[in-house]
Amino acid sequence: MGNKINALGFRIPKFYCWNSKWILNKKNLIEDILIRNYIKKNFDNKYINNIFIEKSAENYIVLINSSKPGIIIGRSGINIKNMKFFFKKKYINVYISVKETINLEINSDNISKNICFSIEKRKNYKRIINIHMEKAMNYAIRGIKITISGRLNGSDIARKETFKLGKVQLIKINNKVSYSKSLSKTKYGIICVKVWINF
Repeated sequence: MGNKINALGFRIPKFYCWNSKWILNKKNLIEDILIRNYIKKNFDNKYINNIFIEKSAENYIVLINSSKPGIIIGRSGINIKNMKFFFKKKYINVYISVKETINLEINSDNISKNICFSIEKRKNYKRIINIHMEKAMNYAIRGIKITISGRLNGSDIARKETFKLGKVQLIKINNKVSYSKSLSKTKYGIICVKVWINF
């Protein structure tokens, strides 16, 4: 039986860094979870690609990568002000910056969330996956692989389907691979979408 490892965690020293940077203790861990849960609860998750949290002295620096930063910031920055006010009551100083994600066609997190959103809208998953794969291959990438599993199209028996274009070599640590996993909640059950992009 093969042991599967997260493609991002496998490449952290070479291509990626940790999403949280602070001294390990119970207080920092609780505050980090509180910040992430607040962002996921109050903002639409399909527009959030990644959240980076760094603690310097007594302040937290939060960087949100979003496909639509205007929705996260809100009119006249009202959403950011509300977030700062909420954490100020809990004696947590937070500095927030929102950055727009570029090249959404080759962003694995954006692709997986768009596919899940389309499945919830009862669209044909094969057609949606092929459209995203063709768009991604227009960029200078080596390959893309998408796996979808669950009760597809409401079938009684759950199954898994894999779609692949180009070369996706996960075993080599020298290959830069972007990975994302998203869940789609349908009336038949939960459908899982995984995306690998080999640059």
